[in-house]
Amino acid sequence: AQHYVPRLYLRQWADEDEKIWCLDREKNNIFNPNIMGVAQQRFFYEMKRLRDEDFAILKQLWVNNRPELLQNVNKGIIDDFRKVNGLLNVLDSTQNVEAKKLKDYAEKNLIEKMFASYEGQYLSLISDILATEIPNWNEDAQMSFLFFLNLQYFRTKNISDNLLESIKKMPNPAQFDGFIERAMNPMRWLMANTVTYNSLVRRKIVFIENKSTLDFITTDQPVINVYAAFGKSAVEMSEDELELYCPFSPKNAVLVSFKDCYTNMSSISASEKEVKIYNDTLVKCSNRFVFSKD
Repeated sequence: AQHYVPRLYLRQWADEDEKIWCLDREKNNIFNPNIMGVAQQRFFYEMKRLRDEDFAILKQLWVNNRPELLQNVNKGIIDDFRKVNGLLNVLDSTQNVEAKKLKDYAEKNLIEKMFASYEGQYLSLISDILATEIPNWNEDAQMSFLFFLNLQYFRTKNISDNLLESIKKMPNPAQFDGFIERAMNPMRWLMANTVTYNSLVRRKIVFIENKSTLDFITTDQPVINVYAAFGKSAVEMSEDELELYCPFSPKNAVLVSFKDCYTNMSSISASEKEVKIYNDTLVKCSNRFVFSKD
């Protein structure tokens, strides 16, 4: 099973035995599983084989007509996936039994390993959020945090389902011929990187302290665009309609906003009424599961 919400994140709502309270909204059922068994799906990040025309579409969408720095980074992401694709093709063409085993393992696990390679770095950022009112982050740390937040936003089942649904609603969905299904993995990284780049200049990172008696909860879509709760498609990320919210513990949350009323790297307190609004909005944007410490 592969997690689309990391265990290191969910641990803040779990007890010492790593058990967490969970509401299944689909079945209207409350249970108390181990965090190992939630917000995951078997081979969720399995690598689909990409075609040459898929890479051309990715380049057209995420490289062409972009600022030079963004072009270079996105081109690097596409090239990395091209190399992985080429390796899988080579292993596939080899009749060797060990090569077949390696290909199967790489297809099913390589992308999850990519996510896992970043999680140690993000654990230290989360620790900073939990340890102090306002972390002492330089520009590089702030950029790393923004990328982590955007990658978490785009890596979930909710966003994958939304992307697939958005294609079905297009005038001629057949023209994409399974492109989104095949390109879902590189798309997650390209979207996260592009939104991070676009938000570097004007964004404000605001730390929310919950001093009320009501806890922040979280869900299987822990990072939300607050605007998506008010009728906007969750994959629409225009700068003027972007305000990312994510709880990091029952008493700590972060808001990334472009509003002038906030100052970058500042702290605000949330009243019980505000905590309830944040919780309700998060539940509204969840895919299926809601998590709490009690």
